[in-house]
Amino acid sequence: MLVNGGPHRRAWGVRVIDSLRGVSLLAQGKFEITNMDMRLGTTLRIKGKIASDADSFVINLGQGTDKLNLHFNPRFRESTIICNSRDGNSWGKEQRENHICFSAGSEVKFIVTFENDDSK
Repeated sequence: MLVNGGPHRRAWGVRVIDSLRGVSLLAQGKFEITNMDMRLGTTLRIKGKIASDADSFVINLGQGTDKLNLHFNPRFRESTIICNSRDGNSWGKEQRENHICFSAGSEVKFIVTFENDDSK
């Protein structure tokens, strides 16, 4: 995944990982998107069905595995959503939400709007 252009133009990558099995969904024939031209005001929509036997899943948005602007990790057994960011080897402050409005086996839609040029 690369960073392209100036302060208002970036190439973003999306990678969804099955954290239970530790395998990229790309390797399972699902998807990974790289080199997206995400400008300020751009909206990304992710829609899919969560596996009925899933314990958790991860959506990472950023410029690479060491530069994550958003690490989104719902954990069904704990009824917790964990959000974080990562810059190099350093994780940001973890945020936990103890309410999940979706469950394993449900169809979901996530909408992310890029509203500022912060890299956090």
